[in-house]
Formats: sequence, structure tokens, C-alpha cells
Amino acid sequence: MLDKNINVTRKLGIALDVRGTLVHCKNDLPTTGKIASLILKALKFGCYISILSAGSIQTIKRLVLNKLIVFNKKSASMFLCRNLVVYSDSATKGWRINEDNKIVPLTDYQAISFDRDELEKIIEIIESAKIKFKIKKPRLKLKAGQINFYMARDFNERIEIADYLNKKLANGCFREVRAFVPSSKETIDIALCGKIRGIKDFAGRFRLKKLQISIISDSLQDNGAEQLLKRFTNNSLSFQVGVHHASNVINYPNKIDLEGTTRALERLVTRVHNNFSNK
Repeated sequence: MLDKNINVTRKLGIALDVRGTLVHCKNDLPTTGKIASLILKALKFGCYISILSAGSIQTIKRLVLNKLIVFNKKSASMFLCRNLVVYSDSATKGWRINEDNKIVPLTDYQAISFDRDELEKIIEIIESAKIKFKIKKPRLKLKAGQINFYMARDFNERIEIADYLNKKLANGCFREVRAFVPSSKETIDIALCGKIRGIKDFAGRFRLKKLQISIISDSLQDNGAEQLLKRFTNNSLSFQVGVHHASNVINYPNKIDLEGTTRALERLVTRVHNNFSNK
């Protein structure tokens, strides 16, 4: 699984969420130049970085990767193509940036999708939730391995609906289909695997131990979409940048201009710089 030419002498990994973390939770503006510079600096100092999102690779490219590529061209660094991986569509697909700054499928990471029977049964379960919770004007966005279930409900209401969906999904004996509730948008994401598949691949690909991975996300609180990631890393040094308080992590809420994410990255860059200097 390990890609060729990867430097495995320094063991620090950062897993980054996108909406509410690298970009504003509501608007569709690209990430800041400051955040892009910090990501590139962390890579330069020997850190490994994964970007995990429920969004499509086209959205991640527009909001995050394009700016990283532009900033990286100025330094002509190879770390962006060697030490950064991207998991889109709730980790049903994996990607990397190659030496020509093109986004290509990730080596040894199989894209997965619903089969027809699964999709039909999941739609039936969603229809039952619409009736039970009297959801008005819902909207479904169907992807290969994920369904975005949009609705005008607050976070706690969506948690309740997701719990109902997960019980129905568990009774249906599906593979690993689960309903997740993002903090940054009014949806429930029903995915074939969830971002935990991506972070497990990230750890194995770069030979990282669980405690060597720090998470920066806006959904690390109880019932948050990234709880499985938090448990997987055994509560290592991680950062909650959303408005909800989370336990066993450092809380740096993004109130204005993504200052929580910037602060978390600055702290980790200082850490990797110290490790880099001591080599």
C-alpha cells in the first residue's frame, strides 16, 4: 500500500475536514492563503496530510486544492505530490496530486459504490423517515457511494433522524452503510463507508500510529460526524473548530475568518518544525 518515494522517517500526520474547517461552513469561497501556506509548510517539515470530505473531488479541488497547487508552484516543492492524500465522497474515493499538478486516483485505493439493491432499499428507508418525521421539501443528491439527504432541520433534529436511519440500516444488514450528521450543512450524509475508511488508509499508507495523527474538524463533538475518527486516533492531539464544544480535544472555534483552524495549524506546524529541526 505504501507509495514509492514516500519519506517515512518523520511520523506526524494531520487529518483535515473541509467544510467548516478549511472553508467557511456556509459560503462557497476557497480556503484562505494563510491556511494554504500553513499546510504547505507542514508538508515541507515532514508532516503527512489527509483531506477528508463528504464533498466531491470537484468541490474539494475548487475550494482547497487549486490554491495549494498555485501556492506550491512558487516553491516547486515535491511534498505536495508525495505527502498529501485526499478522500472524497465520504472516503468512497481516494486521490492525490501528481508531479504535473493533476489530480489522479490514489494508488491501491478502490473506489466503491452502492449496488442497485442497496440503493433501492436505502431510498425506501429514507422515504419512511420523511413520513415519520414529517420532513417538508426534502432533497436527495445521489452519488456512487453516498446520498446527501437535505432538509430544513437543525443539528439536534438531524441527529434524531440519523439515529432512526442507522437503526433501520443496521436491521437491513447492509455492508457498512451509515448516516452521518455534518455540522456545516443542513443534510444527513448516508455513505457506504464513512471517513473512517480514509483515515485507516492514511495511517497504513504512511505507516502512522494512531497517536501520531491529529484531526482538525468542526464535528468532533458528541454525535458529531467525525466521532469515529476521534476514537480511531485514541484522542490524540486534535482540534475541534466548530461551534459545539467537544471533550478530550482542544477547542478552537471558528468564529471569524477560520481563525480556529489557522490557530490549530500554527500549533501543529510549530510541533513539526521542532521535530524537523531536531533531525
